[in-house]
Amino acid sequence: MAAFTAKDLVAYDAMTSKELFSEPWETSYDVNAAAPIFEDNMMFISSGYGSGSAAFKVSGNKTKRAWKNKDFQNQMTNSVLYDGVLYGFSMQHVNNPKNRSLKAVDFKTGKELWKETEVNMGALIVVDGKLVIADTSGEVILAEPCREGFKEIAREHLLGGTNWVTPAFSNGVLYVRNNEGKIVALKLG
Repeated sequence: MAAFTAKDLVAYDAMTSKELFSEPWETSYDVNAAAPIFEDNMMFISSGYGSGSAAFKVSGNKTKRAWKNKDFQNQMTNSVLYDGVLYGFSMQHVNNPKNRSLKAVDFKTGKELWKETEVNMGALIVVDGKLVIADTSGEVILAEPCREGFKEIAREHLLGGTNWVTPAFSNGVLYVRNNEGKIVALKLG
């Protein structure tokens, strides 16, 4: 079990609650909002405000930094990992519109594969091998996860208002909610 706290990444044994390791990670305003991602003995973390992202190789209670990328900054929402690629929204600060983009980053190396600046900031999940993106303006975008570049399949404006909420998927239904609480449910299939 891992937690990304205000000052560090900490992992605990789920059975005993004993701390396994701790990696310091300082971020302005102590904001480390994105959840860690763990796969193949690697732990990924990311935050905004100039901090960037990193991956650590984990072996028991020891860690070794595999890479660090100052240009991939998940300030408010989580990235997703699919087929060895991290997909996520990168921005330094919510009030700074510069350098906002959707990015694809190689999980093992931290190398940026591509960035797309024509998609508003938002949140994303993977459903049936497709990226489902809910952007801040209420558009839902379906895209092909691809190492070579952004490949949009479809786009539909579903909600008004502001949307910073991660979409959810259950039993064949996609749920998209805006900050005011309006929900749209779409049967996928």
